[in-house]
Amino acid sequence: EVNSEFLRNLVHTPLSIMSDEEVVKWMWGDTKGVVHTVLDMMIQHFPHDSTLRYRFSAIMENYNILSLFCERYISSIEIKKRNDSTTPSVARGLLRDALHDFRATIIEFLTLTESSFVQSSRKKKSKKKSKSKKQILSAVD
Repeated sequence: EVNSEFLRNLVHTPLSIMSDEEVVKWMWGDTKGVVHTVLDMMIQHFPHDSTLRYRFSAIMENYNILSLFCERYISSIEIKKRNDSTTPSVARGLLRDALHDFRATIIEFLTLTESSFVQSSRKKKSKKKSKSKKQILSAVD
């Protein structure tokens, strides 16, 4: 027998039919949302003093207004009282910008990591060649 309640909880409501407030709450504040999932993975796999962690923290701080939309029992009326310019639709736009910043940071980090790896590999190869040349020259002498 199929438990429809269980299945409903597995499949999230499509973002296109969710309200702006619900989208921000789910993607930014929910532990199963995109932001927390990415942050949890980063915390698991990168050291505390990692550049990536620092950059993510800066993004979180830069968009901390989105946390207002994630507090339990807070209404959009209360949010308007705290900050007039941040409506649910503005918050959804800020969420889009924050996600873009996370993406750009990840891409930049991967690019830097790749170039560091390539440079390190070249240095190792160069050292090996120098060492083998020195060994050949010392064997000839």
